[in-house]
Amino acid sequence: MNVEVELIETLDAESIEAFCRDEPELSSRPSRLSPEALARMIALPEFQLLVARRNGGICGTLTLAVYQMPGEVKARVDDLVAEQTEGGQAIALTLIREAARRAVAAGAAAIQVVSKPALLVANSTFERIGFRQERPGIYRRTFHT
Repeated sequence: MNVEVELIETLDAESIEAFCRDEPELSSRPSRLSPEALARMIALPEFQLLVARRNGGICGTLTLAVYQMPGEVKARVDDLVAEQTEGGQAIALTLIREAARRAVAAGAAAIQVVSKPALLVANSTFERIGFRQERPGIYRRTFHT
């Protein structure tokens, strides 16, 4: 399966639809995501909206926040969405590896992933690639620098 990851720098109808379509999977609350919210995120240097493409179409989304705190750079993935299937696992792995690469390039010593505890496939995937569960739904991977 050939999956490519790209950074969304300009919103278009396809990327808006992908993020807004996937957002309800992240929360049981009504969606508050809008094209305006996505535009605000893209405008902030701390946020990186990534999409995975397979056969030209968007098949997964991820939101990465990388920001400077006193004494360290922090990185956090709050919104990773891919199908809860074997193919979806490969997409999620591709997205999370790219997020980790970007976090390291920005100077982060670790990356944190927030996931719904009920997403058993996703959570076991995080553990399989070196993340440790800090508490239900929170995973962390430290990079050796």
